[in-house]
Amino acid sequence: MLTVHLFGKPETHIGNEAPIVFPTAQAEAIFYYLVWAKQPILHTKIASIFWPKMSDADARAEWQQLLPLLQHATHNLLRISAKQAAFNRQSEYWVDIYELELFFNVPTLSKRHKFEKLTTLYRGTFLTGLGEVGGAEFNRWQTHCQRNFEERVVGTLQGLAENCLQTKDFVLGFQVTHWWLTLQPGNELAHRLRMLLFWHNKQ
Repeated sequence: MLTVHLFGKPETHIGNEAPIVFPTAQAEAIFYYLVWAKQPILHTKIASIFWPKMSDADARAEWQQLLPLLQHATHNLLRISAKQAAFNRQSEYWVDIYELELFFNVPTLSKRHKFEKLTTLYRGTFLTGLGEVGGAEFNRWQTHCQRNFEERVVGTLQGLAENCLQTKDFVLGFQVTHWWLTLQPGNELAHRLRMLLFWHNKQ
């Protein structure tokens, strides 16, 4: 089964093998972009995002040259047509961003289970350390994704911390606010909730 981690330092594994080694940083970024997209992307679009300083023809030529190397590295996990490329979602896979989306849509989990699931899935900022691999459009996309995922994670942590305070679940509340502050050390609300948990725990 294919396993893809996009939170924290990105990694891709097939079965129990070592992480896939991509031919270039751009190839790795393109693969992750296609995994995130969940739908076919035009070759012309990929070329313009990742080779923005080249002419359309030269950018497309670079992509066409890189494409077979990427297919080989990922064991043909892309679906390729004359006009488009896509991540093959008919294969057997596990992708952390897909799992996090499902997690956000399951409100019935217990507080403890919700916190444990969140800390397992969210290993850090989306695509940490990927480097400069595209143009301004790619950078805007990455920044948007990073902010969107972090806001949703922090919103969940806030809800958990406030519920722990209301229900006097201090042990879990301390764990939630501690992890929250590892993600956002300067977050005033996290500090305030943590202090309230300490104060009420002494009553």
